[in-house]
Amino acid sequence: MTIGFYVIMANYFSMMMGSTRYFFNLGKSYQDNLVSYNRIKEILSIPIQVYGNYKIEEIKKIKVENLSFKYGEKNIFKSCSIEFKKGNIYGLIGSNGTGKSTLINLILGLYINDYEGQLSYNDVNIKEVDMFNARLKNIGVTEQEPILIPDTLINNITLEKNYDVNKINEFIDIIGLNNYILSLENGLNTVINEKSNNISGGEKQKISMLRQFIKDPDVMIFDEPTSALDIKSIDKFSNYLKKIKHNKIIIIISHDISVQNICDVIIDLNNNLIE
Repeated sequence: MTIGFYVIMANYFSMMMGSTRYFFNLGKSYQDNLVSYNRIKEILSIPIQVYGNYKIEEIKKIKVENLSFKYGEKNIFKSCSIEFKKGNIYGLIGSNGTGKSTLINLILGLYINDYEGQLSYNDVNIKEVDMFNARLKNIGVTEQEPILIPDTLINNITLEKNYDVNKINEFIDIIGLNNYILSLENGLNTVINEKSNNISGGEKQKISMLRQFIKDPDVMIFDEPTSALDIKSIDKFSNYLKKIKHNKIIIIISHDISVQNICDVIIDLNNNLIE
């Protein structure tokens, strides 16, 4: 075999391998793009939520009457009736799958066309209420897994709205975030990265609680709020809720007995009991 013939064969072999790799990569790219396409298709197929035009100035009462709701063939609620009134703290308890989070989502208007019965705010049917405006101004929610934005801590807390520095410091003390902020070189100006992996899950939840305290809405909803708090902070948190409850509807999902003890009403979804 001459050197020239060897070089030609080596070049042809290299070209063949390159073509083979291209077709293998094409198959992988096709699968990746197909998954993305199907996800986008699912999102685009979600029906647009249509809300009413009635803007609530102040939420004084939320009423659930003969509510029935199911996921697929599984009944979550059947003829459920509950009333939430201003001036009370309500504790939602129950094992996994009893509908605690589902009830909250229904109250928030997230399944507005998927239930039977009636949901009302101040005796106005939820379907007539501008729930986008209500969630923006009148309702606050602290989730177990809140979403943060890639920005500074202070902007995550205030969402770039005007704020009272003294109030923020008061709330930071209530939920025990002082030491964490002091440990940061840039304090409240520390930047949270895009994936929020430079901050722990517990601190995320505390930031979500701060957001709600600063928003000061008529309806305050907390999902397992004390899971990230120490005993001292739980005590401060509980005392603060008792202090402000006179002009609030406060709903807490919690298995913490110390939190349940401050509730005026306990709603046990295991047995459909209201105590």
